[in-house]
Amino acid sequence: MSARADAPAAQGGSRLRAIARAPRAWIVALGILGVVDSIYLIYIHYSASSPFCSGVGDCETVNTSRYATMAGVPVAVLGLLAYVVFIGLQLTALRRPASAARAAIATFALAFTSLLFSLWLLYVELFVLHAICPYCVVSLGLITAITVVSVWPAWQALG
Repeated sequence: MSARADAPAAQGGSRLRAIARAPRAWIVALGILGVVDSIYLIYIHYSASSPFCSGVGDCETVNTSRYATMAGVPVAVLGLLAYVVFIGLQLTALRRPASAARAAIATFALAFTSLLFSLWLLYVELFVLHAICPYCVVSLGLITAITVVSVWPAWQALG
């Protein structure tokens, strides 16, 4: 083929790479918000101070319940670890394009697992504790968004 015939394919390839970077940027941004949310909840847990909920929800009931820890580890620490892994996977994929497919699949797998766990926690808040923590709901929203954004890259990686 001539160089001219290859040009559209090359332009399309760079366009696809640019599109593939967009979900990573969103996941990094959402992950950073999740890190901030998690750090605040960890601070509340270990400082034993009252969370700032401004009259919305009942953070204290949720964050002092037996469901706020798993094996002695605050659930917020698990969230922090997940958000850090999300960010790390995206940065790895940007720095090492050969690992992008594995990173996309791992991101979706972790996001989907985190979403299921977050939905279970929401169930506990609503039907067991009868109390809502707005920071937990924010985390659920962030995890939901990361899951949605990670579907297409994972699908492409598998296809």
